[in-house]
Amino acid sequence: MTQPSIGAQASRLAKDFTLNGASRTRMPKLVYGTAWKKDATANLVYMALKAGFRGIDTAAQPKHYHEQGVAAGFKQALTEGIVKREDVFVSHDALHLGSSGPWDIQTKFTPPAGQNQYAPYDFNAPLEEKVHQSVLSSLNNFTIQGQETYLDSVVIHSPLASMSETMTVWKTLETYHPHKIRNLGISNATLNIVEALYAAAVIKPSVVQNRFYADTHYEAHLRGPGIILPFVTAPLIYFSARDKFMTVFPGNARLLALDNRRNVSQDEDNNDDQVSIATQEPVKMANSWFTTGIAVLVWLFIAIMNVANLVFLGQGES
Repeated sequence: MTQPSIGAQASRLAKDFTLNGASRTRMPKLVYGTAWKKDATANLVYMALKAGFRGIDTAAQPKHYHEQGVAAGFKQALTEGIVKREDVFVSHDALHLGSSGPWDIQTKFTPPAGQNQYAPYDFNAPLEEKVHQSVLSSLNNFTIQGQETYLDSVVIHSPLASMSETMTVWKTLETYHPHKIRNLGISNATLNIVEALYAAAVIKPSVVQNRFYADTHYEAHLRGPGIILPFVTAPLIYFSARDKFMTVFPGNARLLALDNRRNVSQDEDNNDDQVSIATQEPVKMANSWFTTGIAVLVWLFIAIMNVANLVFLGQGES
């Protein structure tokens, strides 16, 4: 039987999915990383596109990436008709670069701590200006004559020293959305930072790019915290519906507290008062069957939606 070409196999692996966000950008599941390629970057990017890759990840970080080389390899493939501008997604850290088609280039904005002397911005400039200089550098690298210049996605390479500084970078990147930057994201971030960013951002993150390895337990807490929630809350529905667990006896707590604090016999009047409290009818606080039924239906809905989300994630349709 005839074996499919390498390009055809790669194209199947690169089946794209839609990012959340207003732009509804299509992004391949399989993205070619360009870190540490140095002078070989342009040729390796060209070969990757020729082999079938339609997603490229880079960064405005000369210390580890050669973004100009990424752009050169892409433009060569474009000139030879191997890909079209709308076919590729180029990803950029702290800058995420690309187009709205299934081809994607992503780039990143890398904070000063991750840069060397060849950073794409002035180290003495204010933080907002550093972001502007980095974005403009990436836009210039991926400018194609006769076509609109924009970035599919720009990702903050890592959170800054404080959440305030991280939000300053984010707010600056938001000024380019949606015309020059189609999607925003963050990399190497904890769940707490992602949640704080999501809550404070006007343009919500479409991309969270973290390393996937055993030392971080594969970021399971970040990738699917909502999946666990229904199964943790299920016992609460059961216990809150049982009189055995939801019956309160008025006065018992007061009697115990008085006994522990005083450890003495109470006078006759107080004893009569406590006995009358202790002999009150117990209060049953369990939910009614109607309330429990509604809770079960809501739980089932949330559980089904979470399972569906897992399926869609696997199919690249989330």
